[in-house]
Amino acid sequence: MRALVSVQVLKRNPINCTLCKGRGKREKNGAVYTADFKVTYFDGYVEIYDVKSGPVKRDFPLRRKLFELKTGMELIVVRLKGKEWVRE
Repeated sequence: MRALVSVQVLKRNPINCTLCKGRGKREKNGAVYTADFKVTYFDGYVEIYDVKSGPVKRDFPLRRKLFELKTGMELIVVRLKGKEWVRE
């Protein structure tokens, strides 16, 4: 078990895909995704958590993949099932 150093509530994080080279006029804003918590352990290991209380939106899998590609970190999704928090 790791010793916990800090838990931070994360702020808005824009996801800009560097693989896409859009041409023409942009009609929509870029994707924005905010994970819920950043947990830092004493040994320097960092985990990013997203807490889901209901059904996920249809674009969540894409935003999750873009977040993981951009940061190089796994996004850990937890959900309340019964009386326990379960990692998905």
